[in-house]
Amino acid sequence: MVRSILFIIVFLLATGCAGHFPLGLGGSEEALFKEGAEEIASNNPPKSLERLKEKYPESPWAERAKTLGELWEVREKLLREQNKLGKCNEKSRALDKEIRELRADIDRLKRLMIEMELRSK
Repeated sequence: MVRSILFIIVFLLATGCAGHFPLGLGGSEEALFKEGAEEIASNNPPKSLERLKEKYPESPWAERAKTLGELWEVREKLLREQNKLGKCNEKSRALDKEIRELRADIDRLKRLMIEMELRSK
């Protein structure tokens, strides 16, 4: 799902800005941007976007690269948080199971105590 959202954002970013800047503008800047977008689509860090920002800081493509790089960072943070949440959910399920088992043990002990009291009478 995160990948789909990221792809849509990349698509909108690339096509939404196309009206403001001609696609041919910058040549190699555009190529680096496209390469960076492909890296993201392949779940790889967008190193080309960093090169674009360093090499052509004044290019309109550099601003797009900055935005796309920030989106990549947000995506990575969300994936880390999702991973942590998954681990927490696993621990929660294990603790819930342990609680049910302990409650069952308590019920068995209560019944055993009642039986022992009845036998002693």
